[in-house]
Amino acid sequence: VFRAAGLSYQKINYCTGIAEACLSKKINFSSLEQMTNEQIVNELTKFKGIGEWTAQCYLLGCMSRKDAWPSSDLGLQVAIQRLKGLRTRPLKLTTEEIAEPWRPFRSVAALILWSSYD
Repeated sequence: VFRAAGLSYQKINYCTGIAEACLSKKINFSSLEQMTNEQIVNELTKFKGIGEWTAQCYLLGCMSRKDAWPSSDLGLQVAIQRLKGLRTRPLKLTTEEIAEPWRPFRSVAALILWSSYD
């Protein structure tokens, strides 16, 4: 089923591992609600296949956190490049610096920037 959906064998392994972690309660989603964004990112990225980008997008899309910022996202980087009139696409650290004044509502900024990228 996963291969038919276009997933690589590595991504299938990641999905299987994360599913097993959920079933064995190694990932406790209800406990995440009490954590800070940084703590959640640290907790989720312990699992193979979940990187910082995935964890930040989880904060934004699944947990509706107001200040999630997936700074390595290509769409955000291109949108910031256009917004700021930059010659080159800003990298992760630069997007974090640019987004700093938007705290504590960087999730809103991300959604607006993504919509401008489309």
